[in-house]
Amino acid sequence: MHFVFALLVLQAPHLDRTEQRIRAGINAAREEQITYLQRVVDIPSSTLNFEGVKKVGAVFRAALDSLGFTTRTGVLEQLTPDPDEASRLRLQHEF
Repeated sequence: MHFVFALLVLQAPHLDRTEQRIRAGINAAREEQITYLQRVVDIPSSTLNFEGVKKVGAVFRAALDSLGFTTRTGVLEQLTPDPDEASRLRLQHEF
């Protein structure tokens, strides 16, 4: 077993300091990311559950707003006249 681990270590690509910091940051936030995903998955949001779909959209909207995106909700009027159907979250980010 130790031999297999040693082979994996030797075959692992060398990470420079920046890449090591990125990996550490991702690993440090892992549980938080899983909790966030679980929160979204636990919202009942089947296709015809419009309130659930709106709640999921609100969770993503808050996260995207916190990253500097400009978000708004909208309806694709060309596809459906019902404002409860095909609600979309549109976002924009200036670089």
